[in-house]
Amino acid sequence: MKIILNPYKDPAQGLDWHEQTPEIETRITGVMKEFGQSIDYSLQEMNIGIGADWPTIAVNVATIAGVGLFAIPEAHKRVREALEEWHRIGGNFQKLMDWLPSKEPLVSYPIEILFISASEALVGVLGNDDAVFIKYQEVEPVGSYSESCGLYEFQYRTYADGWKVVINGRKIVKTIEKV
Repeated sequence: MKIILNPYKDPAQGLDWHEQTPEIETRITGVMKEFGQSIDYSLQEMNIGIGADWPTIAVNVATIAGVGLFAIPEAHKRVREALEEWHRIGGNFQKLMDWLPSKEPLVSYPIEILFISASEALVGVLGNDDAVFIKYQEVEPVGSYSESCGLYEFQYRTYADGWKVVINGRKIVKTIEKV
């Protein structure tokens, strides 16, 4: 699970990007220790700017409190089954996703969290109908001019219709429509 943060300050305020990185890594390590659960993670410096530098830090989370990561299910898995699985194992991950952006500026949620948000939004529209997850695609990458947090399209199928949910990297659903 990759969480993209924007902890850098403008170099005009004192330190150049690369000079800020060690301090930022130390700060994020302290923040992760404050969380209260053991987290297996790594930090990765990234430049997601398109046409200009936009340095960011990716927090790659493998486990929280020994619980493995929820992954986007393979195609043709029922959405309700995926949501049930997430609710069983996702409690600590959700707490981290609620907590971390309060400590460091968030650029984009992990694709796994976006899948859950898109699926919940579709279930809200469908009511009792169940959908099957088909695939997802990145419409706009993180750092793009039109959607700096990224834009993703998740495709589903019900018994009668195809559906797509377009959501950005901040969990804002842009459209839900039949296709």
